[in-house]
Amino acid sequence: MVYLRQLMPTRGFLLGFWRKGPPGRRWIHARPEHTSQQLQQKLLTRPREDLLSPGRTGRLGRSQSNFIPAPTQEPGPKATAAVRKQLQLSKYPQDLLQHLERAAAEGKLDPTVIGAAMKRCEQGRFWDALLRARSLQKKEKILLGPVQVSIYLTALARCASGERGSVQEARRRQVFALAREAFDGSAFDGWDSVTGSIVLNSALSFGQVRHACSISADPDAARWAKDLWETAARHGVQHSNSNYSSLATLWEKLGAADAVDELLALAAQGPPRWRPSHVTLAALVDAAGERRDWKRAEALWSRLVRLGVAPQLAAAARAKAHLLCGRVHACTQLAAGEGAGGYKLAELEVQALLVAYHSAPEPAMEERLRAALRNGEDCLKRESSHRQLRDWKLLRQAGELLLAGQPQLRLREVLLSYIARRSVMMEWPNHPAATRYLHPEAPEDLDVGIRPET
Repeated sequence: MVYLRQLMPTRGFLLGFWRKGPPGRRWIHARPEHTSQQLQQKLLTRPREDLLSPGRTGRLGRSQSNFIPAPTQEPGPKATAAVRKQLQLSKYPQDLLQHLERAAAEGKLDPTVIGAAMKRCEQGRFWDALLRARSLQKKEKILLGPVQVSIYLTALARCASGERGSVQEARRRQVFALAREAFDGSAFDGWDSVTGSIVLNSALSFGQVRHACSISADPDAARWAKDLWETAARHGVQHSNSNYSSLATLWEKLGAADAVDELLALAAQGPPRWRPSHVTLAALVDAAGERRDWKRAEALWSRLVRLGVAPQLAAAARAKAHLLCGRVHACTQLAAGEGAGGYKLAELEVQALLVAYHSAPEPAMEERLRAALRNGEDCLKRESSHRQLRDWKLLRQAGELLLAGQPQLRLREVLLSYIARRSVMMEWPNHPAATRYLHPEAPEDLDVGIRPET
């Protein structure tokens, strides 16, 4: 990696290298030269308690890893390494299927090859190729291990994701049956507790993704999650923090507030069954915000912060929940109160201030908008993606027009970020500028002074 950095002296070169991959393909994170510095920092700041197996505490030894992304007791056989590499580097589903069928004809199919094919299907959203890989695996009677089951569930979820009304809608109607088929009652047989815990977490996360793809609450998702949880317990799986966090997030997405509260009550017991992290806090608040329930988001925020969860790292999810619910002033208050919170908070603040200034172009709001635009530019230099660059350009242009005194802009012309375009404000009348259409929000709605219990 040091040698790679010497070849890439500028950040622009690194971003160019990152974006020149095949269409729809993610770089393979197992190879350091394919991992961006931004992703490295994200992985390194993951909370340690989410990565340790149940019951382990204290510092890690030299030979122990900070990351447990999947069970790795059995490394891939060298005889099929070339096949796996061909699959990973396939640009198109046709290429992947050719390599896979050739491997089947040559007798080189094994669980690691099937897993590599499914992983590539996940990265490129190759739905038909994924089903073909699964069909070949069953035809050749190759048993999927825990790693392959986890990969398959994630691939199903990603291939089925998309906007409502698109071709993915037909896929979503099949996806639960396909997942249940792979995760039958004997799925935990022969797996140790840590392995079962990891695959259980993947299954519960799969349920989250399915519900997040604009599908109405489905009782099948709730029943499936409950059955998986009980099946894992019968097979001796010790539920980890990640398992509890994933289950709580799934319940929250389904609107099962009582079930979530029961899990949080377990975290408050002494000694606690599990410890929520800032990842849990952000996921639960985000789930409530996606259901346009800001009061529930605030209740979850208050409860988890009192349990000792650090609130600063999940501040963007809280501000997002209020923006989705059209609570513009609350969003500006929360985003500004966190100081240097990164690009996500900066984008939320600018978007909310655009709407607030569009509603009432007052001098104080103008000063805040100018300061937020400057802060956003600084954050953009440190972290950005293609979508963020595009949205920020639109936000900056709209801000410049408003600050220059262009009153012809209407409300929907200043709802420019991805979050704002999905908010309840898109259903409001298309208000003209300077008509004071925003209603004041009571300051007591926000627990801005809450602190963790000591």
